[in-house]
Amino acid sequence: MAIVEQLISPAEYLKKEREGNREKEGKFEYFDGKLIEMGGASLIHNIISTNLIFLLKSLLKDQNFIIAQSDLRVANVQKKSYCYPDIVVIKGAPEFTDDKFDTVRNPLLLVEVLSESTQEQDRGEKFQIYRELASLQEYVLVSQNACLVERYFRQSDGQWTFTYQTDPEQKIQLASIQQELLLKNIYEGTNLSERE
Repeated sequence: MAIVEQLISPAEYLKKEREGNREKEGKFEYFDGKLIEMGGASLIHNIISTNLIFLLKSLLKDQNFIIAQSDLRVANVQKKSYCYPDIVVIKGAPEFTDDKFDTVRNPLLLVEVLSESTQEQDRGEKFQIYRELASLQEYVLVSQNACLVERYFRQSDGQWTFTYQTDPEQKIQLASIQQELLLKNIYEGTNLSERE
């Protein structure tokens, strides 16, 4: 992950992302004028993301949820920030920022699969940006280096509680969607959930 010290406006950022050639120029997140280049994802990252999408789609089938992966931008317009979470879950109709239908502002649940280069940003500045979205109820961080799922949940008083799970035979509760995920299913195909 590289920070590009190039201050541009949100409108310039969106134009660049929408009109640019991602294969040549890459994909960028935007934090109040700063561009942050997103690197490619590892095989384990992709396996975990695919497992999560499959599990969530199976659990939420025929319910009023939309589940999207990492090419859907999430905007915090007040913070002038645009991010690409690994997984976005929206309840009901998506609220788009404009008529391009590629940037939403009402996620219910966000998931980030951590890597060495992104974990500091995902736990820090990105979580600050996400926390200020009124619709967001839950934020989940999934390690790709160990069997570890961390969960932040917004309480009715606005405070966030933290829980985590490391046992592959245990489940992580996702209260925002009233579901549970078994860790060994999240890590299936990675060897990270095998007991030593």
